[in-house]
Amino acid sequence: MKDIKCWAKISLFHEVNALPIPLDIRRLNDGEGIESTMKKKNAKYHNLFRKFNNTNLERAQKRHMSPIPSGRSSESAVDNIDHNPSSTTSKSSFHGTGISIFQHPMKENVGFRRDQIILPTSKPKSKKAPELPDAYMNMKPAYLKTKPEPLILSEDVIGILNHDYLLISLQNEYEWLNTDKTCYEIAHTLGINDIIDSQYSNRHKIYDIKTKLCEIEKQKWVEKLYQDRNLPNGNKLRTYRLYKNELVTSSYLKNDNDRQHRRILSNFRSGCLPLAIETGRYTKPKTLLNDRKCKYCTVDCVEDEKHVLMHCEFYSDLRYGLFLKASAINPNFNDFDHDDKFIFLMSDDSIQPFLAKSLYFMFNHRKYCV
Repeated sequence: MKDIKCWAKISLFHEVNALPIPLDIRRLNDGEGIESTMKKKNAKYHNLFRKFNNTNLERAQKRHMSPIPSGRSSESAVDNIDHNPSSTTSKSSFHGTGISIFQHPMKENVGFRRDQIILPTSKPKSKKAPELPDAYMNMKPAYLKTKPEPLILSEDVIGILNHDYLLISLQNEYEWLNTDKTCYEIAHTLGINDIIDSQYSNRHKIYDIKTKLCEIEKQKWVEKLYQDRNLPNGNKLRTYRLYKNELVTSSYLKNDNDRQHRRILSNFRSGCLPLAIETGRYTKPKTLLNDRKCKYCTVDCVEDEKHVLMHCEFYSDLRYGLFLKASAINPNFNDFDHDDKFIFLMSDDSIQPFLAKSLYFMFNHRKYCV
């Protein structure tokens, strides 16, 4: 039909579609006219063939003029209607083609207003399916109103449009952006921004971030453990690092021991018990490290964890039972020097319950003898 979209001419489309032949309407838009299309469909003996064959296209267009005035930009669309296609009867299924025309309103041509479609509510008396109302077959295109009616807004929407509400929302958004910026700066400092920006899955990212953070924490832990500079009295962890060289959960925390025993062992290992090595840090002025002597024995030495557990005469009877148990666990225990004995007692998993019990009695004995 010479570059004319047939489905844009509604009346002409209905007339062609009324022919009892399977006419593909899209074929008409590919440069083939009605005549050639009907010949391919073996319709040359149809009584309407001569009418279309002898009718000039221009006269057909004049006879089937579009109701849309010239100068208005419009667009058509064809859609298949397939209601309940699985039905085996024609009563419960419907197959057809829907045609829609859309206007593009312009400033000088706003188009036609589309009225509301009202379907009849009365029940038909006959069983014959009634025809669709005229509004379904001749639908007027919509257009933009020059003076649109005011919108009826709910209270929630009015609250959103409130000026104060918008300012609060904007402030919250800025705070969120600043928080996000701070998080990204922290990620850059920790060296995990490349992991966050990678294309891996979230689960893989979380695993890599955990691994990276554990490595950073272990590195900082080791640095603090052996940091002795600018500390006039030395590092408080100088005894702790003798038997703790790996950042893992100690086994005594997992043992089913008495709560008081576990508490005294934890404080002993972390250097929080009231020994002279610890209490001298809080005197005014601070007591020098070498002057924090043990007052429970005659040995002139600093009272620290190693002295209490290995040398102090005040706990000799309680220490004897602990050393017997250590010798039963490790037959070479008596051959160790004092430092190796101390490391074994503080690090061996099997001796920890007996060590906690011995320390508990040691400090009870100390408390009642002051």
